[in-house]
This record gives sequence, structure tokens and C-alpha cells, in this order.
Amino acid sequence: LSRLVGSIQAPVAKLVIGPGTVYMNVGDWEDLSVTSGKAVDWASSNENVVGVYTVGGDELMMCREYYRTFAEHCSRDSYDIIGHFDVITRNHDNIRLFDTENPKYRSYALEALHAIAEKNKVFELNTGAIARTGRKAPYPQDFIIKEIKNLGLSFTVGSDCHRTEHLDIYFKESFELLDSYGFKYIMIFNGKDFVPYSIRGEIL
Repeated sequence: LSRLVGSIQAPVAKLVIGPGTVYMNVGDWEDLSVTSGKAVDWASSNENVVGVYTVGGDELMMCREYYRTFAEHCSRDSYDIIGHFDVITRNHDNIRLFDTENPKYRSYALEALHAIAEKNKVFELNTGAIARTGRKAPYPQDFIIKEIKNLGLSFTVGSDCHRTEHLDIYFKESFELLDSYGFKYIMIFNGKDFVPYSIRGEIL
């Protein structure tokens, strides 16, 4: 697992580092004035949003720290898959805490992507929020998918399912999405290694 998935979740304050993953839980850092204990990908309503999701009331600062820490952790080593890259947008269809069109936000995301891409070549296209939060499309967002393509990197598709009936949710649409960006294959695990698998269903 330590090299299988590189991921970072729920950024706001205190870091707890585990194998291949960074979990950031809201703590009580004096300089960040954070008092709540909820995670960034937790709520699907507007309940107590500002206190839950912002660092000192600055949404862009939270985004900057999220991507900075993601890059710092996941550029240390090479992982088979980089997962949950922009999980902070998981509930964005329901709660718009920050503007993902903001050039600063996008620069933070792309800087992290470039840092991670030096050692890591496969990213996860995650469909889990479609089942659990009503999100309308997988993540990462389109501008990140485009840059992953520009960098010559690859995707795997994961449902992050919590129920068996969601195991392959939105997979067909995800293949069509990746095809529209020019991807010809995804990476799948054959029980031993990750190998390319044609979006048209043929092993390359």
C-alpha cells in the first residue's frame, strides 16, 4: 500500500501521515484560528461551511495549503496511482466554497500536479462522489485532466465505492470523457502489475 496510492485528504490544519496518504484534520493551530473538526470533503450542505472549511476565513489559503502539502508528500516517492487529487472539490456541486475558475486556485493545483508528475505517471479519475453526493462528473476537474494529458500521463478509473452496486458507477461515461480528451487507454491492475487497457476494451 505504501507505494500503491498517493493521496491527500481533507486539508485544513493538522497533518497525520500514513502509508501513501496524508490526512489533514482540522486542529487548533493558533495561527490559523481553526476551531471546527470537520473534513473538507465531509458535508454536502451549507451547514457551518465557513467554520468547517476555511483557514482563518481565507478559502484560497486553504486551497494553497492543500495542494502544497499534497505536492510535498506525493513528490517524495513514486506511487502506482495518485488518488483523490482535487478532493476538495468533491462537494463543489452542492457547496461552492471557492472559485475553481480563479487563476490563483488553478495555479496552486497545476503547480502541485507538475511537482508530483516528476515521479508519478498515473492519476485516478474518481467517480465515487457521483454515487454518494450527487456530483455530476468525476474528479479531477477538466482543466486538470487536460494538463495530465499535456504532460503525457495516464489515468485509472476508480469508483471509491462503499457499496457493491456502485462498483462501476459512471465508468462508461468516464471512458467517453477520457476519450474526448484524447486518451486512448487507462491503466488497470491485472493481479501483478498495472498495464494499459484500451478504452475500447482491448489490452494494448
